[in-house]
Amino acid sequence: MRKLAIIPGDGVGPEVTAEAVKVLQAVLQRSGVDLQLDQFEYSADRPSENGGVIPTEQIAELKRDYVAFFIGALGDSWLLNRNAGSSLLQQLRLQMNLYLNYCPVEYISNRYSPLKLKNVDNVCFYAFHENLQGLSAGAESLFKEHTDEEAVMLQAVNTRRSLDLLLQYAFEFARHKGLRRISIYQQDIPYSYNNRLLKEISEQLRLDYPNLEISYDRPDDLLHRMFQKPDELEIIVSCGSFSQVINQVMAEIQGSSSLTVEGNLNPGKQCLYRPLHGPMQQIAGKDEVNPLGGISACSHILQFLGLEQESQWVNSAVKYALDTHNTTRDLGGRLSTHLVGDFITDQIRKSAHL
Repeated sequence: MRKLAIIPGDGVGPEVTAEAVKVLQAVLQRSGVDLQLDQFEYSADRPSENGGVIPTEQIAELKRDYVAFFIGALGDSWLLNRNAGSSLLQQLRLQMNLYLNYCPVEYISNRYSPLKLKNVDNVCFYAFHENLQGLSAGAESLFKEHTDEEAVMLQAVNTRRSLDLLLQYAFEFARHKGLRRISIYQQDIPYSYNNRLLKEISEQLRLDYPNLEISYDRPDDLLHRMFQKPDELEIIVSCGSFSQVINQVMAEIQGSSSLTVEGNLNPGKQCLYRPLHGPMQQIAGKDEVNPLGGISACSHILQFLGLEQESQWVNSAVKYALDTHNTTRDLGGRLSTHLVGDFITDQIRKSAHL
């Protein structure tokens, strides 16, 4: 039996996770698919001897026994352990070799997006970047600690192999989806070597994908296109510290980070999906947080596991909730967190609108 590991996270994370698990259980009950759901209580809010990080023996078990991971919002309310949330996520990425970061965005409607586009039928694009290199490679040095001259050196490390894997996946994804346009983010002058590698690899790859249109965009050009001409974008490939900014901007175009999903993939082996939003400590425990990003993350996990029909059940139920305004107050609805989860679950159980 395949197994899914669930880490509720911090702040609003447990509330969102509870609704996502509720929806998953409804899907599994309806389909009869065997998927074991196991929950692990690791978070920045639960400091331990390991500083909030998962013990090595537990990592070995997760790597051996679990094909997919769902993680709620990660962050901290424990000042001394303020980096534990990001450390936990990066630990999982490194140990599972989840090298590919994937963020899909669909323009749902003018009700939710600030862009107010006239034609919203064809605005759907995807961002890919490398998870394990760049500044995430951890090449950091500290000099003269606890003195007036204390200094930190950070080095961004990118290899040809990692960029090749990133671009190969993006190009093949475009072919599979029937997409034609790939925008490759070009960083500013200090990263010129990185730009050269990206361009060399992409130009070599495009020989095998003659139908693809490749463009190279600087930060200002890319942001302009995202806000002014989003229908021209289909796939964005980036590397470097700006990549997370791209994901967050895309989330706002969709309508909210609470609607948006982030995937961390080792294609064909393991996946980790999570809602893009943070712990939102100010509303934690109030039954107010929007759970649709977490529920949508479950849809992507099901798709990764080859359960296309079950994934579509969740997608359709989420879209129906948005279309009928059965949402939380942040999206103009009147429902609480758990009532949104109940609504989605009810749609799946009744097979309505699916």
